[in-house]
Amino acid sequence: MGKVILYFVLFASSIMSFAHDGNLYGKLSRQWNNVPSDMLCEQADSTYKQQDYDTAFILYSLLYTRNKENTDEYSKQFCIRSCLQLGHICYSRKDYANALDFFMNGLKICQNSTDQSSFRDFYLNIGSIYCTFHDYEKGIEYYKLGYEWCSKYPDEQYEYKLLCNLAGAYSLLKKKEEARKYYSHMEKLTVAEDSIKTYMNLLLHGMILAGENKYVDAIHLFRESVGIVQKHQLDPKYESTSYFQLYHAYQYLNQLDSMLFYIGKCQQIAEQNHLINDQIENLNVYSKLYEMLDNPSKALWYKKQYLSLSDSVLKTIESYKTWNTQRLFEIKKEEEKIITGSPISSKKEAESHYSKILWFIGAFLFIAGLLVIIIFLQRKHLIETYNNISRAEQKLTETKNSINDIQLKFKENSDEVYEK
Repeated sequence: MGKVILYFVLFASSIMSFAHDGNLYGKLSRQWNNVPSDMLCEQADSTYKQQDYDTAFILYSLLYTRNKENTDEYSKQFCIRSCLQLGHICYSRKDYANALDFFMNGLKICQNSTDQSSFRDFYLNIGSIYCTFHDYEKGIEYYKLGYEWCSKYPDEQYEYKLLCNLAGAYSLLKKKEEARKYYSHMEKLTVAEDSIKTYMNLLLHGMILAGENKYVDAIHLFRESVGIVQKHQLDPKYESTSYFQLYHAYQYLNQLDSMLFYIGKCQQIAEQNHLINDQIENLNVYSKLYEMLDNPSKALWYKKQYLSLSDSVLKTIESYKTWNTQRLFEIKKEEEKIITGSPISSKKEAESHYSKILWFIGAFLFIAGLLVIIIFLQRKHLIETYNNISRAEQKLTETKNSINDIQLKFKENSDEVYEK
C-alpha cells in the first residue's frame, strides 16, 4: 500500500516536469507490442549504445514485463538482461536505490535459471554500489562472490574487472597484503597491447604504494599513467583520475605548490569533459586547501562553488529518480491494462461476473425466503394476539353484562325493601 501511495505522489509531482515524454511508454508499448522478444532486445541494446537512456529504459522494461511470468529459460535470460541494463541506467544516473533493486531482482532470477553466467556481472555491479558509499568491506564480499563464479564461467574480461576492483578496494582500506594478492592475479591477465589494462595496472600499483605510505614511488606511477592516457588518447576520465591521485599524494607529502598544480590540471580536464563528480571533489579540496593557506576569501568562493554544484547535481539525481519512478508507475499501470484485456483474463472476468450474479440471486432468494418465514410467523403471532384480544373483549362484555344484571337485580330488591 505504501509503494502505491509513493508511486501516486511521485506521479502527481512529476506530471509537469515530464509532460514532453508523458506518453512515451504508451507509444513505445504500442509500437513494439507484437515484435518478437529477440528483436525488442536488439533494439533496446542498440538504443542503449546510442546513450538514449530514456528510450532504452522503457524498451528493457517492456522486455522484462513481457517475459517475467514465463518459466522457460529463453524468457528468463531476457528478464536477466533487462534487469542488468535497467540497473546500469539507474546506476549511471546515480539512482543507486533503484539500481540495487534491479540488480538484486536479476540475481534472484539468475538463481533459478540454467545459465547462471550473469552472476559475475550482478555481483560486480552490486559490489560497486556498496563501494560508491565507501562500504568497501561489503563491496569486497560481492566482488569475491563474482570472482568465484569466474571459475565456473571463465571470462577474462569479468575476471580482470573483479580483480581490479578487489585490488582497489583493499588498497583504499590500506590492506596491503590482500591488495597485492589480487593485483598480482590481475597483472597476469594484462596484455601489453591493451592500453586500458596497462593504465589500470599503473594506477592501481600506485594506489597500493600510496596505501603503504610510499608516496614518492606512487607519484612516479601516477605520472606514467598520465603518459599512457595521452599516448593512446584514452577517455579523459582516466587522465582526470590520475591527476586526482597525484594531488592527493602531494597533499600527504605536504607539498602544497605541487598539489595546487595538479588539482588545477584535474579541474581543467573535468570542466572540459563535464566530469561533474571530479569537479565537486576538486572544489571541496580547493576550499579546504585555501583555509590551510589562510586565504578565507578564496576558501569561501570555492565553498560556494562546491555547494552550488553539489546542489545542482542532487536536483538532477532527484529528477532522474522521479523520471525512473514515473516510468515504473506507467509500466505498472500499462501491465494491469494488458492483464485485464487478455482473453484468459476476460474469460475469468466473465466467469467471476456470472458467479457474482448467481451468488446475488441465491442470496436474494435466501433473504426473501427468510423474510417470508418471518412474515408468516409474525402474521400467525398477530392472528393469535387478535384472537386473544377478541376473546378478552368478549369476556369483558360478558362480565359487564353480568354486572349490569346484578346491579339491576340489586336495584329491584332495594325498591321492594323500601316499599315494605
